[in-house]
Amino acid sequence: LKLITKDVFLYLTNQGLQQALNQFIVSKFDKEPCVVVGHSLGTIVAYKVLNENQDFQVKKLITLGSPLGLASVIKHLPPPAKMPECVKHGWYNAFDERDFVALHPLNNQVFPTNPPIENKNNVDNHTSNRHGIEGYLNDPEIAQMGGVTGTPTVQVFKDKELLQEYIRPRVTVIRRRTQNLLGAARRRKHVIEGLLLA
Repeated sequence: LKLITKDVFLYLTNQGLQQALNQFIVSKFDKEPCVVVGHSLGTIVAYKVLNENQDFQVKKLITLGSPLGLASVIKHLPPPAKMPECVKHGWYNAFDERDFVALHPLNNQVFPTNPPIENKNNVDNHTSNRHGIEGYLNDPEIAQMGGVTGTPTVQVFKDKELLQEYIRPRVTVIRRRTQNLLGAARRRKHVIEGLLLA
């Protein structure tokens, strides 16, 4: 898992990162009914967030290029696999059979839920990146499913925004700490030079 999808591995094994990303996604919800669309790591984040927030009003969960069917991912999820209770009109999962991350459909043999997840394996992906979000969203059926007319959509994509939300404050802290340490070292420089002369 770590070699193929480092971001998924970090999310599943780093509780601080997981909590920060989950909180960021939770902040995107309001009390209005919505459709949740997740891609790649975003499908895992969406699955965990929706299972932890039963009061959300989710009309449909749509997962694209999901690694949720991988045994190395499933072992990090609380058993048993289940349909989030807040999802009212089912779970639609699309995967390109040539996508190296979405190796398995989310069917009852791999990811049993009640009701079962609707799987689409004939994604009309004309891009060279079989895992990229563009190829999935270019499929007319997926585009229509994700753009339910008049329904707000919460998008949970594996993108820089999610990771930057977690990393940005930590980079600031590290930068300030480094600047303080450098300043202190520069202030003590004359002491070191004096010791070298002595």
